[in-house]
Amino acid sequence: EFRFRHNNGRWVFVEALGQNMQDEPAINGHIITMRNVSDRKQAQEQLEWSEDRYQRVANLTSDGIITADQKGFVTSCNQAFLDATGYEVEDIVGKHFTRVPTMARQRMSEYSRIFRNIFLGSRQTGIEFRWTHADGSQRWGKAFTSLVQYRDGTRQLQAILREHLG
Repeated sequence: EFRFRHNNGRWVFVEALGQNMQDEPAINGHIITMRNVSDRKQAQEQLEWSEDRYQRVANLTSDGIITADQKGFVTSCNQAFLDATGYEVEDIVGKHFTRVPTMARQRMSEYSRIFRNIFLGSRQTGIEFRWTHADGSQRWGKAFTSLVQYRDGTRQLQAILREHLG
């Protein structure tokens, strides 16, 4: 992939594929096929910009934010979540929510039911839950959830988490 100057003077991004055809008597050379990928490149840059902007906003809040895919695997969390829980990102992201160390094991069936219901369309907000800090202490929090649906049809659970201090 590289930039190429179009005959109209504009710069475009192109993808090129080459094939050696020197053994073919009728060709006796190389064939290079190029296609304009400028629109794809621009869409990719816009997506990266949007994701970066979202991540910066998410890291500005003092509330913990966590997302999980439809199968229950945590796809992201913000710095406030990590600071509040005492865990590192590798302890959280990529794990099934039932294996995240903050989750109270004795209430897992209830949390699994709530998770399923959210993906079935039930609006769940202000869910009180017990969680475990990295230091082993038990704490209480409140989750505010929403289901995010993307253009490609995939859905993710997004939760804003607040610790109850008393």
